[in-house]
Amino acid sequence: QMCIRDSVMVGSTVFSWILLFSDNWWWVPLIVTGAGLVGKFAFSKKADPARLAVLAEKKAAIRLEHEEARRQLLSTLAGWKSLSGHQFEHAVARHFRSQGWTGEVTPRSRDGGVDLVLRRPGDIIIVQCKKLSGVVGVDVVRELVGARSATPQATGAWVVALNGFSADARRFAERHDVKLISIAEEIAAG
Repeated sequence: QMCIRDSVMVGSTVFSWILLFSDNWWWVPLIVTGAGLVGKFAFSKKADPARLAVLAEKKAAIRLEHEEARRQLLSTLAGWKSLSGHQFEHAVARHFRSQGWTGEVTPRSRDGGVDLVLRRPGDIIIVQCKKLSGVVGVDVVRELVGARSATPQATGAWVVALNGFSADARRFAERHDVKLISIAEEIAAG
């Protein structure tokens, strides 16, 4: 009888052997994926429905704990500061999804000054996220205005910053209809 533990051991043994003795190992993910599928198949054929129900309950409980921990972390400025730039973008996207927007984080490179694209019926908002230790200057807002002109389907442009905006950035944003959102100010407002 093969169980999931056995298939993982076989997969990791094969993976180790390939890394040690092969110069051409581009196909390793195929083997590892195959071993995982074999293990999943072997596990699912012998699965006890009662055990699967218990595992599903545990998974749901872990997911709830994870969501609560994330919510607590992001309720403080220190929590937001602890994120990497990429995590910051994903946290901002998650925040807007919780407010009814759909949205995706753009690819890391060559994003044209747009980190997120948020959608609701009739609205497409391009968003630039900045996790800087200081305030965001006018250059960031200027870049997003340029990105909006290159994105004709966008109905709005927002800049989300960790620590607020300079006076010049606020004036420029007001003249060019860019919404500025400060995480620090949002947390302080409660």
